[in-house]
Amino acid sequence: MHTFGTAGTDDFSLYADSIPHSNSVYFEAVITVFMFLFGVNFKLYFFLVIREFTPVVRGSEFRACLGIAAGSILLVALNILPLYRGLSQAFCHASFQVVSVMTTTGYATADFGLWPTFSRMILFFLMVVVAMAGSTGGSVKVVRILVVFKALKLNIQKPAHPQKVEALTLGICRC
Repeated sequence: MHTFGTAGTDDFSLYADSIPHSNSVYFEAVITVFMFLFGVNFKLYFFLVIREFTPVVRGSEFRACLGIAAGSILLVALNILPLYRGLSQAFCHASFQVVSVMTTTGYATADFGLWPTFSRMILFFLMVVVAMAGSTGGSVKVVRILVVFKALKLNIQKPAHPQKVEALTLGICRC
């Protein structure tokens, strides 16, 4: 049941307390990895199947999503460290919650309403922004945010170089 809930990023569980019912760090780690994998643009999996690794590695959207996830996990883990017994437990809870929120899966292993405001603000940002286009995750897609930032960069550079023409690319070829 949890496998299909993770694949559809829609929080199905047989138990009222959801994931903590299993009380297994391994189970939580596997679900965390698969929640992230189902939040990735499925087009990237096609590139992996046909053995074209360049669009996967150099894709702006994937790198941005991975960077946001890694940075958020690190910041949240450090912020909630006083609430848990050691860095490993804080990192485990932070990574699970961050990936769950950023893919809009909805699973929870901790009551993050009790976490410090800084961590809750990061999770709120992730609810709104982080999901890749072509994935099962909801929210505003990362690609739209990237387009906005790249367009802003071009518009800022335009007065200094009015004759310059530059294409806006996102790094995935052969669309």
